[in-house]
Amino acid sequence: MNKILFKIYLLSFFIGIAQPIWSQSPYYYYKQLGIREGLSQSKVQSVLNDHRGYLWIGTEAGLNCYDRDHLKQYLHQPGDEKTLPSNNITFIAEDSLCNLWVATMGGICLYDRENDNFRTLSNGGKPIYVASYLLVEGGVLLSGSGAIYKYAYATNKLEPLYYAQDPAYYTPFWQ
Repeated sequence: MNKILFKIYLLSFFIGIAQPIWSQSPYYYYKQLGIREGLSQSKVQSVLNDHRGYLWIGTEAGLNCYDRDHLKQYLHQPGDEKTLPSNNITFIAEDSLCNLWVATMGGICLYDRENDNFRTLSNGGKPIYVASYLLVEGGVLLSGSGAIYKYAYATNKLEPLYYAQDPAYYTPFWQ
């Protein structure tokens, strides 16, 4: 009888300890970000919360990174190939290797976290415009303007997979 009472006592003790943990509501952080706070423009076109908890905000006038304390702008600087190829951001994505992809109207680039700059991907020396992406094993498929490319992690290079000869076939690659 004493063993049963002891087990009931232990069970109720652990339930009593766990109850405050279960009943805690999640913590939400709200802050309005606008031009006054340093956002490059109020028309937001894409948003990504990366694996580090940073909020990346793409607008028609630049890329912004918010770390809960500061809002940093990334803008195209003519003549500097380590900046964005254009300020008009079309999408932001993060792949399985935590690479940050930023697509702009002037081409797609990879963010270099260590050096806090960008590397624009090109084909034949020309930046490629990308409208959509698909994460696949071993890389990322990128498509737009009648072409499909694969960025292979093994080689860190862009491989052309398909070119449409007729502009009528460009449309499916935008989605």
